[in-house]
Amino acid sequence: MKKSIIYSTAILLLVSYVACDVSESDNSLSPNSSNSNNNNADQGTIDIASKVIVATDSINFRTLLADTVSKVWKTSSFTLAGSTAFTSCRLDDIFTFHVDGRYDYSRGKECDNIEDVEQNRSGNWELDYTAKKLYFDRGTSKQYVADVAGLQESELTVVGRWSRMEVIGVYTPN
Repeated sequence: MKKSIIYSTAILLLVSYVACDVSESDNSLSPNSSNSNNNNADQGTIDIASKVIVATDSINFRTLLADTVSKVWKTSSFTLAGSTAFTSCRLDDIFTFHVDGRYDYSRGKECDNIEDVEQNRSGNWELDYTAKKLYFDRGTSKQYVADVAGLQESELTVVGRWSRMEVIGVYTPN
């Protein structure tokens, strides 16, 4: 009994540690994969099947994402492996997409007590409109790929993977 409590506590601590460091992944997850399902919003999960991409072409997509110069997006919802239990420190994160292909990321203040080397990060983003993918820092050791599950003037939903766990972020204009 004591061993199972110790193991459970260790796993819980590990999950809580990694949950506040999601920006370090280089994997992606398609919104249509088997891990994406219609979850109950009352449980804190995000129903990505209900998300819509209203962009009609790559130019419209870039404009919705970055406006005519830049657009600031704030995290409104964030799940890790279907749970919001360990992701509250991501709710003050800010992404700024610049129309010239640059981005700025600010982790916010909520995770200041967690050691995270990259509290603020800047780099380049690229769009694959056909595949509905965003590439961050493509071709570098910090590359991250996110599938765009939804994009409207008032909401961006992206899906990715971190340490084999599904990550879903929903952002609204700041």
